[in-house]
Amino acid sequence: MNDDDRAGQVLRAVRLYGKRLPCPSETRCQRDGRRLGAVFRLPDGLWAWSAGHREPPVVARRNAAAFYLDALDECYSDSERQACYDAASQALEADVRPVARPAVTQVSVLSADPARYQTGFGITVIGGPGFLVTEVSCGCRQWYYLDLHSLITQAVAGARGPGGRRGRVHVPPLPPDLPERERVLKSFQSARRESPSP
Repeated sequence: MNDDDRAGQVLRAVRLYGKRLPCPSETRCQRDGRRLGAVFRLPDGLWAWSAGHREPPVVARRNAAAFYLDALDECYSDSERQACYDAASQALEADVRPVARPAVTQVSVLSADPARYQTGFGITVIGGPGFLVTEVSCGCRQWYYLDLHSLITQAVAGARGPGGRRGRVHVPPLPPDLPERERVLKSFQSARRESPSP
């Protein structure tokens, strides 16, 4: 069995039995309490799950229109250009309802104390040292970043506890402006280190 087959099996198991699967850490929407992400302990190890991100309909329509407008560079006749404009107009007027696509990735624990881990490629992430997030959106249309790093380290810490059992840890979702704040904070700290002392 290849990794894609196993990831598909895990996604189905989460969809069908998610409430009953061993889940040492999870994140829920602050508005309506729906599960946005979790780490599940399965017989073959830890698996991180993300509910996925759904673009707002207006963004999806604009992206579709941009695709057709970008194709104008490849057009050699007026009729081809008009076809691109018409397709872009239709995309802007379409009733697009994007859906979130849940994803999973297996987590390999390299060290339990301190928690060090490695993940696969099943979930698109923004990462750095001690920082691993992915976009998620709730059915209530609230958008967050899922703190995968904290979810995973809490799950690893739970496995170290007495008998490997500990209550489920709730990891709060992060605000949507987090990567921008992180970038600004890092550039500010870098500027302070490089500035000469008075």
